Amino acid sequence: MSAPPAGTSAELAAALARLRLERRAGALLSYREIAARAGWSHGIVGEYLGGRVPPPPDRLDLLLRLLGATPAERQALNAARDRLEDPQAAPVGAAIRQLPAGVGGFTGRRPALDELDRLLGAAGPSPAVVISAVSGMAGIGKTTLAVHWAHRIADRFPDGSLYVNLRGYDPGGREVAPADALRGFLEILGVAAARMPADEPALTALYRSTLADRRMVIVLDNAASSGQVRPLLPGAPGCLVVVTSRDQFTDLAAEGAHPVRLGRFTAGEAESLLSTRLGDQRVRAEPAAVADLVALCAGLPLALVVAAAHAAVRPDTPLSVLAGELRAAALDFLRTGDDGTDVRGVFSWSYRRLSAGAARLFRVLCGHPGPDIALPAVAGAGGIPFEEADDLLNELTTAHLVEERTPGRFAAHDLLRAYGKELWESTDPAADREADTRRAFDHHLHTAHAAALLINPHRDAMQMPLAAIAPGCTPEAVPDRAAALAWFAAELPTLRAMIDLAAATGGDATAWQLAWTLTDFLNQRSNWTVELQTQTVALAAAERLGHVVGRARATRYLGRANAMLQRPDAALPLLRRSLELYEGLSAPVGAARCHLNIAWVHDRQGAPESALHAYEVALGLFRTAGHRIGIAYALNGIGWLQSQLGRLAEALATCEEALVVQRELDDRFSEMCLVDTIGTIHHRLGDQARAAEHFRRAVAYFAETGNEFLEADILVRLGDTHEAAGDPAAARATWRLALELFDRLGHPAADQLRGRLEPVG
Repeated sequence: MSAPPAGTSAELAAALARLRLERRAGALLSYREIAARAGWSHGIVGEYLGGRVPPPPDRLDLLLRLLGATPAERQALNAARDRLEDPQAAPVGAAIRQLPAGVGGFTGRRPALDELDRLLGAAGPSPAVVISAVSGMAGIGKTTLAVHWAHRIADRFPDGSLYVNLRGYDPGGREVAPADALRGFLEILGVAAARMPADEPALTALYRSTLADRRMVIVLDNAASSGQVRPLLPGAPGCLVVVTSRDQFTDLAAEGAHPVRLGRFTAGEAESLLSTRLGDQRVRAEPAAVADLVALCAGLPLALVVAAAHAAVRPDTPLSVLAGELRAAALDFLRTGDDGTDVRGVFSWSYRRLSAGAARLFRVLCGHPGPDIALPAVAGAGGIPFEEADDLLNELTTAHLVEERTPGRFAAHDLLRAYGKELWESTDPAADREADTRRAFDHHLHTAHAAALLINPHRDAMQMPLAAIAPGCTPEAVPDRAAALAWFAAELPTLRAMIDLAAATGGDATAWQLAWTLTDFLNQRSNWTVELQTQTVALAAAERLGHVVGRARATRYLGRANAMLQRPDAALPLLRRSLELYEGLSAPVGAARCHLNIAWVHDRQGAPESALHAYEVALGLFRTAGHRIGIAYALNGIGWLQSQLGRLAEALATCEEALVVQRELDDRFSEMCLVDTIGTIHHRLGDQARAAEHFRRAVAYFAETGNEFLEADILVRLGDTHEAAGDPAAARATWRLALELFDRLGHPAADQLRGRLEPVG
């Protein structure tokens, strides 16, 4: 093999996959065999070969040697790795590192840190699950302490760290469900979305089995209840869990939780914090004013941090003046249970110093439905130019009213968000708030619509036309398919929140349209569980609207998702109901797509004659409508079924007809599906060399585009070709590669393939 250019992590991973497939030094190595020989974790091998994390240079060289690369190939790929500038690249070691950055200049909390150290030390070198429940009032610094300590002891947990904000006190009442948190953790741990079960107990079981051989720090931040926490606790020894909450969670004692309760800062700790942020000289110069600030902030770290931030940006203003301003603020909101610890005055003090534009944007952002927001969406929701949004966000982050949690994405602390949302509801007229919400929806909807067409430019029109975009709102520019996939990945939590909010507040058209934009992305990522959730909302919205096409579409998407989740008994009634709706509308293209999905289900059920009939009906409907991409898909399906039934000459002729359409449309996805079918025909004709050539082309494409299901499916057939050519070692090696992919997806085909491998080794 000649080493291809590797301009991205995905291209490097594809080159490694080809090396692995063509390994010269012996049989193809499984992920576990590579991990065992290299002394790495199985999970990180998957990260390297899956293109999610580029191997560090020293590890890449060892990996290339294990894969049997020639010296020239090693030199070329090592050089390509050196040229990579991947913002997702992990450091050497590449353990999972999800902890947020620790606070610079952390101060105080010596008793709490000593207690946490004691708990960990008492557990010994190979502890059972250690649970530390850090509790205290709002703004007391629970998250800061938990993250600081987790960073301090991270080297004792070589498999890394997990972190989730459970949003237990979210002002919108949108606390994170345990099932959603579990899915997020499982995704980070390398479990494919298709493998994740729908119900919480099964998700918990999968999570615990995935963690069983790992040593990790897990921070469960801002929990609302022990019921939210219990499903997220590991089941085997070796992990440390830190839970933060405003509640003490005494009922977690049965799980062995150790309570660590935080109180307000002592005067010494508070003064130390101010000295760290303002400098010793300034603090020592005004001891009385410092004492006033500490007293007015009631020892609450959050209030002290905000007060210090304002003092820092006004270096020439005496602290006594600042203390007077703080004293004058109305402290009548967001009480923490103690008359002396009300933080609203501090927030209002910060808010009043904002420019009018920043104050307005702060209120709008706190009314935004998503957990965070990207800079282009800030401009869209605010109805302001991008550059102005950037300047105002800089003002808000400087004032510590908004934080940039990840590059380009912004959010407010829960308390600040509640404060800002209350201001939004009490300050801005209802008409303005409705306009704000509409701009937020329109920005995401119009961006999502354009991105969806980049992912699949041949998809049928929405048939529920978008309304004109709100004045002052500009959708985000998404340049290409890769950017579209990345945008959907980043915005998925917000889009799901928007779908639910729109459906709950009379925006049924918006809810349906947003769900429509997600379908190809979710299908590409094998995330059919989320598709079931979003399309269930979409179907209800379409029913309320009386929109028959919307009902037909959502019903078919629900049927397809159930089919892909291997639930034919649920899929077929939905697909047949959708077919009835389309036939009632005299809509041949919609009906034909239903027949395509029904044919796929019949084929997977082992009923080729029924599947062939459904494909032939679909073809007739597509021809009647002049729908070229549909014709291509139907012809490919017919050619595939003809080959399964032994009608090989007909199958080749059908595929040749399909190929003419494919070349006309320049649709790579359907072309590679056709290449797979043609490979199958050559395999059955006995021309194993031509069959293998076709299968390799299709495998390379689906590996490059991240469609692991089709990659695995075709690898099985490539293994069959090796077996028929008299090379059982190559066959088993290729099947093992397919088995790894099916296992990662949790697909039932894994068990069938495992049965084929067992008798021969």
